[in-house]
Amino acid sequence: MNATNKTLTIVQDYETSYVFGFRRDRSPEVSPFVFLPQKFVFCGIAKNAISMWKMVFLRMLGKPWWLPAQKDVHAWETGINNYRMWSRSSSEMSKILHDKNFHKAVFIRDPLERALSALLDKVEKEPYFVCLSSPPPFFFFLIFSSYKKQKNDRPQHMYCDLYKYRDLYTVYDFRNKSHRKLFLEKVQLYESVGKDKWHSDDHDPNVTDKKNTVGHSIMSFDVVEKRHAKQAGNKVTQHFTMQLVAHLLDFYRMDYILFDLPLPQWICDLFDSNFVSQKLQKNKPWQQLKKEEKHGVSVHYHFLVQMYSTIRTFPSHLQPSCMGALQQCISNGICVPTNINGTATKRGSTVLGGGKL
Repeated sequence: MNATNKTLTIVQDYETSYVFGFRRDRSPEVSPFVFLPQKFVFCGIAKNAISMWKMVFLRMLGKPWWLPAQKDVHAWETGINNYRMWSRSSSEMSKILHDKNFHKAVFIRDPLERALSALLDKVEKEPYFVCLSSPPPFFFFLIFSSYKKQKNDRPQHMYCDLYKYRDLYTVYDFRNKSHRKLFLEKVQLYESVGKDKWHSDDHDPNVTDKKNTVGHSIMSFDVVEKRHAKQAGNKVTQHFTMQLVAHLLDFYRMDYILFDLPLPQWICDLFDSNFVSQKLQKNKPWQQLKKEEKHGVSVHYHFLVQMYSTIRTFPSHLQPSCMGALQQCISNGICVPTNINGTATKRGSTVLGGGKL
């Protein structure tokens, strides 16, 4: 009862006052797809195989789907964007998201690997990036992308308002191709759209022996265009430095924490190659190092502290396994090379300010 003795009626309006981010930013590409008959919502994220998933949905809808050119997959003329949620009212969107009969899915990728993939793709599409240092500076790329509101480097939690609705979604692993089948089986689509015909030979009229095309499921599919494959996961240590890792971990912090993603173990390799090996290669006491050699080691040590300090701000269960070695190096000056599991190797160790142990 209120002060005037009138009965109050509470109406569940599914957050009609909430303004979805993809509508506020006028960005349909970060809006989730919704398919009412199949009862599922899909949050498609750039650089997380979004081209493949658009082909899946086109095939599901009975539309031309094997589109070998990247521009054709993303063209508005396909009609796939008519199935995005952004054209619906806020109350309708919220009602669908909270409907337990709808399966909500998103594929998440390691943020640093995804950022590198976006950069390598941009280098190819924007010729003036090639004129920059090799590899092109990430900071310039991120500033440029933010200015142009590019979606490729946008943190994943900014898609589909995941920062608000993450708990409503089932999170699948981008790198685990068996998760593709897992998702399609969940929405009862694997047999019809995921089991076969996911290879160019299946659609090439010049390939007459179709027996050799058996077994081309979506789990064997790579990319719609070989040009588009960046293999960023295999190039991370070529393009990252300790300083760069520190800055990018800050930039993508929410992604790691929100999706409970472990920091990549190759960070331990950076510790070895960017700092410890620099000192070990000298193989002599600090006092005997030349001025420029001391400067190089000092700069690398500064970057090491910067990276270590950033990693420490993440939950311990997300930190790489070499954190003990990093702490020993910084706190005690004993810098022991590690392998990918964070354990000491047999190459020896170095004491900051001293020689080889």
